[in-house]
Amino acid sequence: MTVNFYEIYPTSWQTVKRLLSYLKDYKKIVLLSLSMTVISTIMEVTAPVVMGAILNHLQTAIAEQVPMDFNYIISTSLLLAGLYILLALSKIVVERMLVQLSQSLIKNMRTEVSSKIKKVPLSFFDQHSTGDLLSRITNDVEAIGRNVQLSVSQIVNSLLMFLGITVMMLYISPLLFLVFFITVPLNILATKIIMGRSKKYFRAKSERLGGMVGYVEENYTGTDLIKAYNYQDQSNQEFKGFNDRLFEVSYRASFMAGVLNPVMTFIGNIAYVLIAIVGGLLIVNGTIMAGDVLAFMQYSQNIRRPIDVIAEMANTLQETIASSNRVFQFLDAPEETEDTTHRIAPPIEKLKLTTLGLNTKKANLLFKI
Repeated sequence: MTVNFYEIYPTSWQTVKRLLSYLKDYKKIVLLSLSMTVISTIMEVTAPVVMGAILNHLQTAIAEQVPMDFNYIISTSLLLAGLYILLALSKIVVERMLVQLSQSLIKNMRTEVSSKIKKVPLSFFDQHSTGDLLSRITNDVEAIGRNVQLSVSQIVNSLLMFLGITVMMLYISPLLFLVFFITVPLNILATKIIMGRSKKYFRAKSERLGGMVGYVEENYTGTDLIKAYNYQDQSNQEFKGFNDRLFEVSYRASFMAGVLNPVMTFIGNIAYVLIAIVGGLLIVNGTIMAGDVLAFMQYSQNIRRPIDVIAEMANTLQETIASSNRVFQFLDAPEETEDTTHRIAPPIEKLKLTTLGLNTKKANLLFKI
């Protein structure tokens, strides 16, 4: 049977707020990872400008027919290489801290769920599937930890990247930025439509997965009874029903999550082509240098990544909210009230023999305690 603890779900914001409260115990890790994310974002935003400076120097030397300054080229190239090395190291550090954060969060949530199991009344387990409980403890908690690991740094990095690249694009050429900005509303519209449709599918997927696990657990533990009463065909039909319903929502949730990236890539390619055409015309007119256009085109590609990540995180957030709802619903289940008025007397733990006698006439053992 399909199991729902409650029919009323909290709002998405309430769920996110409660989930964020779990991160308070990891303030140092979160702050350090965010600090390293800021540093890596600054280096990532700076690198295209340094690369464009090299191309601008080569263009100037060729146009003015002056000797190239190889010392400048070498020093700038070393600076660029250093930026990319530090960028890679900082991302490794961030990933290491986020793995520790996510695994610690999973461990604590499982401990909390395990403690809750001991507090709910026995009637609770009669009314709800054991497999669904196992699904909440394993699948849903694992999904929360995995998505937190992906979201914490990527959302911050994407927002900072978007702001930083926007500033640099405006600095290089306001006209090219205007050309790029034409495609931004298309990104927002696509994200809004796809995110709105995927929300209900992720929630249904979590519910039906729990029901599926519950049914499988009950049938596998009761295999002997199923065979004894010749219930195999009915059991297979019921399993097919669970499997088909789970397939339907899983397919739609995965499709809605997967279709977003191709749509965003298509919109980004339109912007790239427009920038290349307008940038080429500006180079011919002498309005802008080739290195600046190269840096701007690289920025137009780099800014797609934070936009795509934010769009993907929107789908990931829906999955996280759905899993968090199922876990929090169990943690909020009514607990059994401890009866302090009627207590069982403690058992006798030991006897002390003080006198031992033997009556041989009656052949009885006499004990005096």
